[in-house]
Amino acid sequence: NELQDKFSKAQERINQWTVENSTHQEYMSVFESENNSLKELINKTTEEKDEILDEYNQLKEEYEANLERLQESESISLLLIDKETEIDNLNEANNKLQQIVDQLQVSNDWATTRADEEMSKARREVSVQEAEILTLQQTVEDLQGNQQVLE
Repeated sequence: NELQDKFSKAQERINQWTVENSTHQEYMSVFESENNSLKELINKTTEEKDEILDEYNQLKEEYEANLERLQESESISLLLIDKETEIDNLNEANNKLQQIVDQLQVSNDWATTRADEEMSKARREVSVQEAEILTLQQTVEDLQGNQQVLE
């Protein structure tokens, strides 16, 4: 009867750790999913930034080509002012976009670090629980062997 109690308690602990192990694995999946989503967001933002930079460079090239034509025309000063304003606006927009990308990178770095820490913690807990489950399974097998000997 005492062996049956020990066996029941050990089986109960195995079941509890199996549930906890499953929960930790679910947490790891959620963290990995969130980490991947953040990486996708950074990649998308970087692509958008690159597209804006390409557009900026194209506009800059157009500006430079127009500037050459303007230097040959009589209305150089008015057109130059307009183009310089466009470049200033583009530079300002580019700076704002760079700030947004930098902020997203910082957020992604923090989230990635946090997710990596949580995943490492969960993996350690899973490893500990798996070792304890193996120990308990061995104990249960020993108890069953003892029970058979007693019978």
